[in-house]
Amino acid sequence: MELRALTPADLTALLDLQGQCYPAALNESAAVMGKRLEGFASTCWGAFSGQHMQAYLLTYPSLLGKISALGADFSSCVKPDALYLHDMAVSSASRGAGLAAKLLLQAELYARHHQLSYLTLVAVQGAEGYWQKQGFVAAASLTATQQRQLASYLPETAFYMHKAIQ
Repeated sequence: MELRALTPADLTALLDLQGQCYPAALNESAAVMGKRLEGFASTCWGAFSGQHMQAYLLTYPSLLGKISALGADFSSCVKPDALYLHDMAVSSASRGAGLAAKLLLQAELYARHHQLSYLTLVAVQGAEGYWQKQGFVAAASLTATQQRQLASYLPETAFYMHKAIQ
């Protein structure tokens, strides 16, 4: 299994895997995903078996407490303190093979190397238990703006979570 940075050439495979792993209401457009791959290639990774994408993780440097709405462009941050894990997907054929752990480790290594203090994310599809096992905690309270951003993930129940980097 090869783990590498994603490029715009991986867009079709990324969209295919997104469609396999998420309901249509959570699928993001090719235009948005393409912008992410072009603008944040150093923080978007895929796991490949030969030419076949088995998993991906899309992240970007951000700020603790800043929640990205579903379908929104990733925005640059002048002084980031967190790496926002926006989207992770693992193919059904590769579940249980440790790809999610490898991608998460890649994100942690990036965050440490760039002196970021936190990993942050929005958990959907009942994944908050998985993320808790990885050391993430749900935000105790949210501002009205944060709540509006989370509402973009409806009809899913969404939780904003963070993990301090040791």
